[in-house]
Amino acid sequence: DVYTAGEGEIFVRPTLALVYNYNLQLNGQPITFDTILFGRVKYDVRRDLQVGTDHAVFQPCFARLGVNEALSPNAKLTIAGTGSFLTSAFKQTVAELSGTGLLSLDAGGTLAVGSSSTFNFQYSGEIVGTGTLEKTGSGMMIRSSNLHLPGTFNNAAGTLAIDGATIKADTAFSNQPGAEVHLVGLGSSIASSTFNNLGD
Repeated sequence: DVYTAGEGEIFVRPTLALVYNYNLQLNGQPITFDTILFGRVKYDVRRDLQVGTDHAVFQPCFARLGVNEALSPNAKLTIAGTGSFLTSAFKQTVAELSGTGLLSLDAGGTLAVGSSSTFNFQYSGEIVGTGTLEKTGSGMMIRSSNLHLPGTFNNAAGTLAIDGATIKADTAFSNQPGAEVHLVGLGSSIASSTFNNLGD
């Protein structure tokens, strides 16, 4: 499906009309669809977004960015088991990423996760695509299980703590000026064909 992007819009496509209200939620509440803009949702950018559900009886669905920073940077993004989140070639910053669904970091696209406090990065879904997963904000992100992405991991700010796990970025791993990487716990490592360390 091809749609024209617009200000304050994100694209969604549940497979079956009967499961719209279960598959996509804003702040835990069902999304109300505009039947004129079938498959496209206008939303309040201050809200959290959940794509999909962890109940296997419901059909898969996706949400795809149509503009840069479509959601508030304070939003929490959950990609549940039947859901997929696609960046296209755009950037989205969120305060929290969780769930077991598919994250597609498309070419030229970036999903940034940032906070000013310490938080555990527990997203455990599959990551595909050659785009970038970025850590932003002054806080500390703790990763205690293995993470693999075909694209780039960029530690743009704050502290990334890898606790007994491996972060594998096939394209590149970058640590920017002023940012820190802490390898804590036995077996902590970074694996990448290109390692750019400009930080601490």
